[in-house]
Amino acid sequence: MYFDPSEEQIETRRIARSLYDDGYFLVSDWCRRIPELTLGKWRDWEATEGFMDWWIELLPEQGGITLSDLKTLETEAMRCLLRGLREGDMGATRAVFQLLEKSNNTKEIADPEMDDWFSGGGQENGWMIEDKKRKGDK
Repeated sequence: MYFDPSEEQIETRRIARSLYDDGYFLVSDWCRRIPELTLGKWRDWEATEGFMDWWIELLPEQGGITLSDLKTLETEAMRCLLRGLREGDMGATRAVFQLLEKSNNTKEIADPEMDDWFSGGGQENGWMIEDKKRKGDK
């Protein structure tokens, strides 16, 4: 799609890029700092076919989330969960069990004995160090 921007749009995009880099992310922020830009003008521009494709060439942050972004988020979430498991984080363990339960609708993963084991409700807690062991194995 070919879009032929006006000189005003080119200049506005250049200034908006600079404002974005300075922490002004919203169009309303730009309208307060670019005298010629109004919300009405912005909405007209935004409704013009091809404008947003042209706009995001310089401001890709406004292009929306992509499939690659979602895959990266999924990968990073899994890395965090694994790190939490290695560090003994109870929240990470619960999250993994919840994921496993939801991903396997035909098999019940929750087990009362495992719940007791993880929560310390049973006689022996194989997951967390008991208080007396932390205090020097008295």
